[in-house]
Amino acid sequence: MVMLKFSPFKSDQSTMKRLNSRYFLTIVAMGFLSSLSLSYAQDTEAINREILDGVKEVTTANEELKKIGKVEERCPGCAEAAPKETLVLDAEEMSLAHPPYYLKDKEPYIIYLKRTAKTPASVDIKFKNGHRYCGKSYVGPNPWLPNGPLIIDCLVYLTRYEDQEISLNMKNLRKLAEGEEEVIEVRLTKKDPNASAYSMAVKNLSDVSTKEELDKKFFGGGYNVSFK
Repeated sequence: MVMLKFSPFKSDQSTMKRLNSRYFLTIVAMGFLSSLSLSYAQDTEAINREILDGVKEVTTANEELKKIGKVEERCPGCAEAAPKETLVLDAEEMSLAHPPYYLKDKEPYIIYLKRTAKTPASVDIKFKNGHRYCGKSYVGPNPWLPNGPLIIDCLVYLTRYEDQEISLNMKNLRKLAEGEEEVIEVRLTKKDPNASAYSMAVKNLSDVSTKEELDKKFFGGGYNVSFK
């Protein structure tokens, strides 16, 4: 007969060792995870702080660039609308480069006149006023309604150009120093782009206190303009 001996005390010791080992490993793992989480949180906070600092630096740089790149207007209201034509007043008699054209009803054709120290006291600006007229008319029965009323219509439209002139009297304006300039805005407006009638408005953009007076010419077409 073989007798088997069991040692409950040794078995309990082995079990305790295994339990203690597992418990120790669990504590070590939890500590590692905690330190890793803390490190990750600290790194995330540092990254967020760097991002915010970067955004502030970029914003500040953009503001500085805006200040550096900003071009101050040389006269109040000059940037309100782009001119169709710019003319430097350097002679007593001048002409616009081409006849003013009108795209829409009551949409002005804008001209900027630049006055410098060399500008004469009086300047005449000549231009052509183009408008549509009927070159060939039709008077006859309606081809679709032979027994209906007569038709009167235009078959061919042409463009006619009339000589116009703007006479500027600037003797009352202040004298300009060398390199200094003023901008005078002229707005030509038509209620109907195809008609000959037009109106004009003049404004010294560089001196808002200046008063402009406009009168139609007695002979020929155009306006007399004086400043006070």
